[in-house]
Amino acid sequence: ENEEKERMMIREKIKERLASTENEPPKRRRKKYTRKKEKPKSEQVKDFIDNKRQEAYEKIQANANQAPSYWRFESLFPEPIFDEAAVYRDLYEVTKRDED
Repeated sequence: ENEEKERMMIREKIKERLASTENEPPKRRRKKYTRKKEKPKSEQVKDFIDNKRQEAYEKIQANANQAPSYWRFESLFPEPIFDEAAVYRDLYEVTKRDED
């Protein structure tokens, strides 16, 4: 019973708020910003480069069905390369140096 009363009170409050906003005049929209000066050359170059990169990215994504090698998950983990000199250096060189 108490829950039903609370729900009814909440519904009435919502109706009151909605009714009060219906009488208000519509809010004025902000005027769209227009530049007073032309963009500087450096900003134009930056925009041009950004657009080129975005186009290249979208082109790659459009060809995602062919999945270039650098977009495949497996390409993130190449086969390990064992370098015997590096393995020896990492494992034994420090102890050998400490012994001397």
